[in-house]
Amino acid sequence: MKTIGLCTLLITLIALPAIGDLTDTDLDRIRILITEATEDIRTDVAALKTDVAVLKIEGATVKTEIRDLKESIKSGFDRQNNIIIACIGLPFVILAIIVTVWSILANKRNTQNEAQQKQIEALIQEVETLRKQQIIPGR
Repeated sequence: MKTIGLCTLLITLIALPAIGDLTDTDLDRIRILITEATEDIRTDVAALKTDVAVLKIEGATVKTEIRDLKESIKSGFDRQNNIIIACIGLPFVILAIIVTVWSILANKRNTQNEAQQKQIEALIQEVETLRKQQIIPGR
């Protein structure tokens, strides 16, 4: 009995792979399912390609907008720098002009004072010589 059971078991084990084989209809169904799945994947891939193309175009426009914005900001900074330089430089220029005019006037006054001082000294010398000559009575 043990031999018969063992032989039956061996025969069924050998026959099991034959029962598990796929038939042509099974293979056809699998092919149909695979083609349907690949068609869905192909449509999804095509949609993704168009989305990527749109994103590339939008990325390029965003890149140009950023470049334009950067240039406008840079020109704004240049303009602000010019205004700041003018606001700082203009008072210094005015101050330099005032100091120059003041020094010219002070120099002119000094030369006038020196000329007057020389005249006063000359007059004092003349008065002294006249006193010595007794033309002008002394005090």
